[in-house]
Amino acid sequence: MGAPIQWGALATGHIYVDVVLRGSRGEVLLKNVIVDTGATYTVLDKKTANEVGAWRIPFEIHLELGDGRIVKASMYAIIVTLEGRTAPTLTACFEGVESVIGVRTLEDLGLR
Repeated sequence: MGAPIQWGALATGHIYVDVVLRGSRGEVLLKNVIVDTGATYTVLDKKTANEVGAWRIPFEIHLELGDGRIVKASMYAIIVTLEGRTAPTLTACFEGVESVIGVRTLEDLGLR
């Protein structure tokens, strides 16, 4: 068993992590991404997904956001590395979004 994961936290109680995203075109490091245990999917903007070459899945979903809005999101497969663990995961992408790590990605990484 490895060392315990060190997650960043602010006084508000939110958890932030640094995450590496990889696809067919390369990788990018995103710093201080919020971990949202109320979100099913990891959420990224389409620009980031396209930059790294995330694999587009020909499927769109309607997501209800925390503020009650419903948005249409494109789905992508991407490889994520967080705290020394790496796994493929699904991400929902739409414009004007702040990156969020969702529960599915945490589970894909073996963080239950």
